[in-house]
Amino acid sequence: MGGSDCLRGRLKSANLITLLLSNCRLRALEEDFFMDLPNLQHLYLRGNPLRALPASLWSIRSLKKMDLRSTEAEKLLTGSAWEAFLAQERPSMQILLDLHRLPRKFRYTLFAQRPKWLKFK
Repeated sequence: MGGSDCLRGRLKSANLITLLLSNCRLRALEEDFFMDLPNLQHLYLRGNPLRALPASLWSIRSLKKMDLRSTEAEKLLTGSAWEAFLAQERPSMQILLDLHRLPRKFRYTLFAQRPKWLKFK
């Protein structure tokens, strides 16, 4: 990663289905990082000290599974892009979280706003 701990640029692949970025010490991803990954289905970000997730992630309609365990999910699952994502009608999706580590109030909010197509595990 180098000194910046930011994955720069934009990935471009119509064929990429699984992206493994677990434990890469990532603190940031550029806003358009996921813009050209229309068929991404599985995203593994486990164990990264990310401060936010780029808005381009929430526009991927093919995304089925995302691993956010060992991250600060309460910082990642917020904001207007997240709210717009929740308002969409889409196929089933699963987000892996360390539910027992989340602050109680955040956990309550997360489940209260969850659409039926979204599962937390």
